[in-house]
Amino acid sequence: MSQTQIESTRSKIRLSACAWLASSAALALLACGGEVEESPPSDKQLDLVADGSPELERLQREVPVVENLQRAFPGAHAQMQNGRVSRLFGTVLGSGATPDQAADSFRDAMIAAHRAAAGDLRPVRQRRTERGTFEFVAKPEPIGLMFDAATSQYGYFLYRYAQQVTGIPVFDAELLVLVKNEPGNPVVWANNSLRNIAAFTPPRAPRALGVDGAKSLAAVQAHVLEHALAEPTPESLDRFEAPELVIFAGAEDQDAAPRLAMAYLTESAGGAGKFRLVADASTGDILNVESLTLSLNVPGDVRGNATNSHTSAECGAETSQAMPYAEVGISGGSSGFTSQAGFFLLPNPGTTPVNVNSTLQGNYFDISNLQGANVSLTQSVTPPNQAHFLHNAADNQEFVIAQANAYFHVNKARDFLLGYIPSYPTIASQTNFPILVNGDGTNSPGLCPGNAWYQGSNLLFCVRSSSQPNTAYGTVVYHEFGHHIVSSGGSGQGEYGEGMGDVIAALVTEQPRLGAGWDVNNCDSNLRTADNDCQFDAANCSSCGSEVHDCGNLLSGVIWDLRQQLMISNPSNFRDLLNALTLNSIPLHTGTSIGPSIAVDFLTLDDNDGNISNGTPHGAQICAAFAAHGISCPLAPSTPCAGICSNPVVFSWTGSYQSGALGTGAVCRETTHPVAGGNCGNFSGGRTLSVNGTVMPCNNQNWSFLPPARNGGYCVSTTPGNQPWAFFTLF
Repeated sequence: MSQTQIESTRSKIRLSACAWLASSAALALLACGGEVEESPPSDKQLDLVADGSPELERLQREVPVVENLQRAFPGAHAQMQNGRVSRLFGTVLGSGATPDQAADSFRDAMIAAHRAAAGDLRPVRQRRTERGTFEFVAKPEPIGLMFDAATSQYGYFLYRYAQQVTGIPVFDAELLVLVKNEPGNPVVWANNSLRNIAAFTPPRAPRALGVDGAKSLAAVQAHVLEHALAEPTPESLDRFEAPELVIFAGAEDQDAAPRLAMAYLTESAGGAGKFRLVADASTGDILNVESLTLSLNVPGDVRGNATNSHTSAECGAETSQAMPYAEVGISGGSSGFTSQAGFFLLPNPGTTPVNVNSTLQGNYFDISNLQGANVSLTQSVTPPNQAHFLHNAADNQEFVIAQANAYFHVNKARDFLLGYIPSYPTIASQTNFPILVNGDGTNSPGLCPGNAWYQGSNLLFCVRSSSQPNTAYGTVVYHEFGHHIVSSGGSGQGEYGEGMGDVIAALVTEQPRLGAGWDVNNCDSNLRTADNDCQFDAANCSSCGSEVHDCGNLLSGVIWDLRQQLMISNPSNFRDLLNALTLNSIPLHTGTSIGPSIAVDFLTLDDNDGNISNGTPHGAQICAAFAAHGISCPLAPSTPCAGICSNPVVFSWTGSYQSGALGTGAVCRETTHPVAGGNCGNFSGGRTLSVNGTVMPCNNQNWSFLPPARNGGYCVSTTPGNQPWAFFTLF
């Protein structure tokens, strides 16, 4: 149920090839199959797109970007994707007197590596336009990430630049730069999808750009059929927006010979589908199609006005919940919005009785009932007496329940996001975003009943069907708003959007089931669960399937496993750690795929010294979660206690090591000092001591064996218990 790019419905995850530093002088490139080249690839070894175009190969050879980047950033780690460096990370990549200067300086280095002109990479607003391009701005507009409520400071600033040639934007070509907010403003990470077209000179543009309706319809029909999209195959296209001139040199991680092109939007008859097309500016031939109406077949139940749980109204009890930011007003007088807690104060002169009106049209979201009038309540109040409104008081009408629940849950999702990233692009300042409820197929042709949709400019939830409940409820709302978070953050959708939508639902509810109460009269049913063991499959996306929703299980499974890891290592603050890392990673992502680049993003955000090569505070937990689903974690921290116990005390010695009294709590200590043997004693009541995960005898006698070294050393851990004077010795 996403929306904003479904070309991304590709069935396979494209695992980026990883690259890391082999020496201080060169990057060693790791291919997808795991084969490491001992030297940088030559131009002929680069994974060029075989589209049969000599022009593309010529341009790739004329600008050897990989070699230039090696020289510009000799200490960097890199990930390769389709012959192009997609991520730079792992060390300080640059710095500046201010964050803006640091980001611009790195941008200039990337321009030089591509041998492009100085103005070919310009700052842009963080969110793409609906046509898929960016709006250029005069000065950078960074996003603050990893907000610290205690200091009211952001840990990082994310900058976004887009590529252009002779003033014409290059489609799907951008650079994201992450600057750490500390003295020196180090650049610690970059996401690169720039096109290698510095040697390309655009031809003269046609006097007028003309859209070919027949070619557009044929391409859209083929796209819907090829990707098995949820929306019906359109029989006609009834609206075309004015095209915008672009340079097309490929989309996502696929390169193509550059050409002058035009980007435009179109809708199928009746508005059942919306599409973004890129076509050759001269011939009208279609070069790229993306669906902007992505669906989630998540029929579920709606809660009553105050159902604040993840299950459907049929499966959970209703209680009174506050309606935040809702519009209230005095007839002929003042108006305003409730607070986050649902309170309001309306200015009014005198004590004459007045009529006060309350709706579910709020400051940030407007609910539109497609089955008739929107809910509205009116009370006569004599000031200063209070007015108390309860929407959906009867809790027995589907169309009213849908309005109340959609409003409550979408505001809850927004508050959740902004609690961690107060300046999140678009959403932080967006008002009156439409939420359409009770679609029935007549008022939403081809989309309802039984579905939920994100359509870029709104969310749509459908009426109850014979087998599935009204979809305006809990986790379904969170999932769909998750697509809006992904889109506003600048990423594509596809498998990543579907997976992140499931993740948002799991983070908000703190439970793994999406669409609980999925089938009518079956409270044990659900659509998907983040508590899964889906494994990465390079050929078929994941072991859970190649369809985008099935593939998205891979991402939700990783995040849910990371939650379990952090619950053990950080029981007091695991929620904030998980939520902050996940939400702040979204603006770092581009494209639609799920792979090792996401692990790099998490490690970069988790890092505390600008160098993830020496580990990050929660790197062991992050890498364990990705590894549990078959995704290798780049630069995975490897320490003796990794995966055994958390926050180990590192120790060494001369002669022998005497632990001293261990107390009664759990113990976690590690050393890389050579160990020949040891002993332990005074353990009682079932308390145990382990070396590298192996339980050792604690009888005051020297051990008869010693487990082999682990990750270059030894981890000594104990369970809590008696006696406080328990000890161990190593020699």
